[in-house]
Amino acid sequence: MKEIKTKPVVAFLKTLGVESCLLVVDAKDEKLEKSVRNIKHLKLVRAEGINVYDLLRYDHAIIMKQALEKVQEVLKP
Repeated sequence: MKEIKTKPVVAFLKTLGVESCLLVVDAKDEKLEKSVRNIKHLKLVRAEGINVYDLLRYDHAIIMKQALEKVQEVLKP
């Protein structure tokens, strides 16, 4: 993200029709963290911190492409 703004994130989620969401990223991004921290039904987590509880708690999971491989490693049996 270029700026710390909540509005673009909310607009993005609305275009997807998403109200409750787990957003999974590959690396720490302070601007994104600050932009989403006050969105009620959204949780931002890094791939290595993902867990089954959060996946079941939210209606949707948006996983960034770069984070997908890390998520597969964390959740493999």
